[in-house]
Amino acid sequence: MAAQAKTRRYENGTGETDRISHLPPFLIDEVLERLWIHDAARTSILSKTWRHIWEMHPNLHLNYKFITQLVTQKFAEMDEQTQMKEISKTISNIFLSHSGPILSFFLYIPRDLPFHESSDLILWIKNISNKGVETLTLRNESPVDCKIPSYFFSCVQLTDLGLEGCVLNPPLGFTGFSKLIRVDLKDVTFSGNMSFGTQVQDLRLHNCRGIEHLGRQFKPDNNLTALYFLNSDVIDWRWFECTYKLQYLRIVMSKMPSSTEKVINLDKLLGNMPRLDTLWLEGFVYREQSGNAEMLLDPSVFSDHMILDQLETLKVINMVASPNEFQLIRLLLASSPSLKSFDFNTEYIIHDPAEELMITQEVRQIPRASRDVVIEWIF
Repeated sequence: MAAQAKTRRYENGTGETDRISHLPPFLIDEVLERLWIHDAARTSILSKTWRHIWEMHPNLHLNYKFITQLVTQKFAEMDEQTQMKEISKTISNIFLSHSGPILSFFLYIPRDLPFHESSDLILWIKNISNKGVETLTLRNESPVDCKIPSYFFSCVQLTDLGLEGCVLNPPLGFTGFSKLIRVDLKDVTFSGNMSFGTQVQDLRLHNCRGIEHLGRQFKPDNNLTALYFLNSDVIDWRWFECTYKLQYLRIVMSKMPSSTEKVINLDKLLGNMPRLDTLWLEGFVYREQSGNAEMLLDPSVFSDHMILDQLETLKVINMVASPNEFQLIRLLLASSPSLKSFDFNTEYIIHDPAEELMITQEVRQIPRASRDVVIEWIF
């Protein structure tokens, strides 16, 4: 008689067979990563093993999907004030049931439900600061700015930071985060002097206000390699005196230069970036010598001896096709022996193919130090 194969059985506390609790830990982590957070929390009823795994899971992402499903499936019949209270209560309960470290935290705040006005936000930030958070993203789409609690500045393990629709007011004596590497900010207001720390390599500022408070970030010991200024407040050009390690620079200007603004010496600006390999300029204004207003970029202060050995990518967006712009392009092309691509366009849509061809031909006829550069008109 053939021997009958034996089947291992694991009990989940109710006498039922538990077929998944003994999966390898990395597979269980993969399962939890793909579950909506409510479903992930509900796995704790499967067995004591799963309850322990959920409580120790290091990633807590209360993202768009979580908030919208929470509202539509559980709080749809409630008014907005009640919805906000219930959302805050739900998030607080999640924190209460989560006893392990939280290495990654994502919080989404919808436009019409500014539940971050609740004092519970202070406790949430305190909680993650005590649990060694390394990656923190707070996306606030509501018209009400989110005032970041002071506990945020105690997140000593932070390496990646993303904030939207927030206000940062650092405490006196705050000198930055010792491990922070990447900072991506959108619609953020600085209300006090701020430095994110000397280890920051990638700094992105989108539509930020009060950036004059960031002077401490640009000290000689900074490690910035990538820098984005996108439609933010007026830049303090003195910061670029200490950007020796910069490899990528993108500047999108949103304000017309006034008569009080200083002329930028491009030689001094780029001369402090010997490792620069990508330069993207957009929305700059180049004015003629007539009139009292000073130019933002004055070709008379350009140096014929400036060399950008590492520059490989150049973008000049929203040109007005003025003589000063062409002089700028001549300087950059003549100073960049390693350039591989140069993309450009004008600030208006050209409907006349003949005009587009004329501008393109004029750009292509400019002498250049690199034999390999590809010049293209982009749309």
